[in-house]
Amino acid sequence: WLKVCSRIFTLGQGHMYCLLFQRPQGNKQVVSVAPVDSPQRRISGSTFCCEAQAASPGAAGKGLPLLSGGAVLGLSAALFAQPRNVNRRRVLGIGAPRVVALSSPAAGTPCVLEADAALERTFGSGAYQLALFITVGLTLYSSTWAFSLLPVFTDIKLAADASLPNFTSTSLPIASTALFLGWLLGSAGVGPATERWGMKKIIFGGAVGLLLCSLATVALPSVTGDSIAALAVVRLFSGIFVTAGILTGVYVQDLVPARWRNRVMVALNVAYSMGAAVMSIACGTLTLGLDWRIESLLWCAVPTLAALVFGFPLARESVSFLAGKGRSKEASAVLADIAQKNGDEASAAGISIATPSKSSDAGASQGAPSLWSPVLLPRVLALATCFVACGLGYYGLSYSAGGLSSNIYTSSALLNLVDIVGYMVALSADVLGRKTVQSTAFLAGGICLLLGAVLQPGSMALQASAIAGRLFLDVCFTTIYVGVVEAFPAPTRSSAMGVCQLAARLGGLFAPFCGTLPASVSCPLFGALLVLSAGLTLSLPEKDGESA
Repeated sequence: WLKVCSRIFTLGQGHMYCLLFQRPQGNKQVVSVAPVDSPQRRISGSTFCCEAQAASPGAAGKGLPLLSGGAVLGLSAALFAQPRNVNRRRVLGIGAPRVVALSSPAAGTPCVLEADAALERTFGSGAYQLALFITVGLTLYSSTWAFSLLPVFTDIKLAADASLPNFTSTSLPIASTALFLGWLLGSAGVGPATERWGMKKIIFGGAVGLLLCSLATVALPSVTGDSIAALAVVRLFSGIFVTAGILTGVYVQDLVPARWRNRVMVALNVAYSMGAAVMSIACGTLTLGLDWRIESLLWCAVPTLAALVFGFPLARESVSFLAGKGRSKEASAVLADIAQKNGDEASAAGISIATPSKSSDAGASQGAPSLWSPVLLPRVLALATCFVACGLGYYGLSYSAGGLSSNIYTSSALLNLVDIVGYMVALSADVLGRKTVQSTAFLAGGICLLLGAVLQPGSMALQASAIAGRLFLDVCFTTIYVGVVEAFPAPTRSSAMGVCQLAARLGGLFAPFCGTLPASVSCPLFGALLVLSAGLTLSLPEKDGESA
């Protein structure tokens, strides 16, 4: 190895070089070396930067390079992992023989990283990401359950309110359907909106809208003379703004290193389910005798207000969004701010964020593929179908809680408590792979819900089957969100999420109607969609850039 180094490693004194690690191809790790100032400087995943320095006289006299342990391993991999037909001297930028010394990268070493690699390098203590998770993720994403599930309980009180004669058990499902219709409309527009204005503005604009809708829900029924149309309009706008709350899941994932994303999504969904379970229990016990207006303010208005007060000052725009728009300087500034809050300000020094306008091969200008390209379109359709199945199955079971047992509060609490177990099971995707876990969960959940066609209505067996199906649905509802982030290039993630949210809301649009059907009809319908989604999941790649 030392003889090879002394003969061919001529990187040039004073120049920075980076090893570019790509995903394995077959049984080989594809690695290449390029100067930092070359068109091939974009780095994805694991990286190693080295600096060519003057060799010491002693080393030069012996004809030996000065190499750190990391440089030996890295350059050895770069040299010998290349295919046999590749000119290794040309790959490494080799000219006339010269003995050089290499050093491992120090803080402040100039290099160009992609967003994921840069977030990994500046993660430090993770204090910023933790604060963002609490003040934005928990308050917005994990509280959207209140807007979609609280009507299951408050509508019972609305129908019993003698001062609101137009609010009946037959008219109120129309208002609930309006909420999911608004969610559908919001999902159609969230992709283009975030592509233009960024995630931060859309998320916190939606939070303002949710707060106003919470106040309007309390005030309008009395002001408008118990008009069901007015309530439907308010819930329509609530559904539109809830889309921004769901987008928070992608936003928080975008600002953490890739290895943390599945765990972050699991944590958000666990918090979501814990909140929904607490709400179900409280609505059936502690707040059962309270006015529905107080419940609406408690579960809907308070979390969104907390997000605006505590989360908005802390939030920064997504690094991958800024990089995808070619705004590298702004992305680097956000990265520096994150590193400072994480107690490792030096880790961001010298980092520039790679933009998609630079080709990794020849430096040619080349943007990310369109969401509707032949490569990405099949992924969009497959994931959209998975979102339809999850949206209809998850919310359909919530609205069918009254048909699973005689106590709607108990059934709802059990469904939400088992969600926590399901989201914890989703952590297995970190070990077994997202695609394997997702396809297995879709199939198992589908089988459990298909059994509803033959089980006795109202029996413990039916309730157990529905709860088991819900558990597997929870696994899928976690992994499909991670799948959107991992299966699409960064510039198209927001649009892909918008399409998938549109599909989920399309499924959820029919949830209130499914709640009026016998469980022997609704559960098999949910199960059939889950089985179909299991097959479609197998057609998806584990990550963008990999084959299915």
